[in-house]
Amino acid sequence: MINLLPKENKIRAKKDFILRLSIVSGVFMTLSILVAIIMLIPITWELYSQNKSASNMLSSSQGYLKMSNIDEATLEAETVNFQIDTFFENEKNITEIGGVIKSIITERPSSVKITAINYKKKLTDNTRNEITIQGQSLNRQDLLGFIEKLKQNPDFFSVASPTSNLLKEFDVNFDITLEI
Repeated sequence: MINLLPKENKIRAKKDFILRLSIVSGVFMTLSILVAIIMLIPITWELYSQNKSASNMLSSSQGYLKMSNIDEATLEAETVNFQIDTFFENEKNITEIGGVIKSIITERPSSVKITAINYKKKLTDNTRNEITIQGQSLNRQDLLGFIEKLKQNPDFFSVASPTSNLLKEFDVNFDITLEI
C-alpha cells in the first residue's frame, strides 16, 4: 500500500511511534523492577534475620568459651562419659520380658486361666527381677503340671508356689512367683 502522507508527517508519525514504544517499554521495565523488588523483600528480610541470629549465637558462644576454662570442660566430658558407660552397662543387664511372658503363656494348659502378671524390677544387684502370676485352675493336677513346666524352663532361676495353691482340689486360685 502506498503511503500518501507528506514527508514531514511521516517523520512525525515515526517519532510518535518511537516515543510511544519507548514509554511502554519504560513502564514495562519499571513495573518489572518494582515486582522483582516486592518479591525480594521477604527473602531479604529472612536472610537478614538469619544473619542476625547467627551473629548473636556466635557472639554468645564466644562469650561462653571465654568464660569457661579447660578444667570445667574436662570435668563435664568425664561426667558425660561416665553416664554413657553406665547406660551401656545397664543395657547389657536388660531381660527381654516379652519373650519370658510369651513362654509363660505358651506353657499354660487350657484349664489354667491367668488373670494377672506382675513384673517387679530388681532394686539392687543382689536381687533378681520377679514375675508374679495370678490365676485360676480348674484342678490341682493341671496347676502342678504348669508349675513343673515353669521349673523346667531355663528362663527362670526359681519358681515359688506357696502351699495355699494346693489346698483345694478344684477351682484353685493360685499365685506363682518366678525369678528371672
